[in-house]
Amino acid sequence: MDRQISKAIDRSRAAMDEALKRRLNPDMHVRHFRAFGRDASVYYVEGVVSVDFLQQYVLKPLALLRDVEIEEPLTEAVHAAVYNCDVQTASTIPEAVVQMMNGRAVVFVDGMNCAMGFDVRMFVRRGI
Repeated sequence: MDRQISKAIDRSRAAMDEALKRRLNPDMHVRHFRAFGRDASVYYVEGVVSVDFLQQYVLKPLALLRDVEIEEPLTEAVHAAVYNCDVQTASTIPEAVVQMMNGRAVVFVDGMNCAMGFDVRMFVRRGI
């Protein structure tokens, strides 16, 4: 049975940390911040995402709304704030992990019963 994402961010954080084996795997990163007056976290895989894109197109727009109270649904507010990235929602922890492995930064916000994966993949150029 897939584990549903909780509206309580502490539960979602604990579930993600367990699923990613973060204590053992140094490539799995998380940043905690505030958006819309609520606690939030973004999970990503080092070397798969562009940290510059993550900072510029996901974290910066959300940080600007750190203390802004909203009346619209959280998913709509997050999507409106991060408008430059392709987004997919995840309703379970395994779905969020798969999104991370595919190069998305996955955002959790306290009170939101899903996660939002933003495409911030890093494209590596390789010689042939």
